Amino acid sequence: MKSLQKTYALDASVLIEVLAGSQFVKDLINSIIRGEIEAYVAKLSLTEALYVTCRLWGWRRALQRM
Repeated sequence: MKSLQKTYALDASVLIEVLAGSQFVKDLINSIIRGEIEAYVAKLSLTEALYVTCRLWGWRRALQRM
């Protein structure tokens, strides 16, 4: 029997760490890239991450990172 793939829902705080290039989420991102983890993101989490990064870095940089 094939093992079940891990599935995660990422919230805004995780997305902000990803956008910031944080080392805390490096293993998570690599696992997603390798297909070991399936990740989902709600539109509200994307919106919240954009809002926070706009306040931190400004609109232009936040959109580039998104």
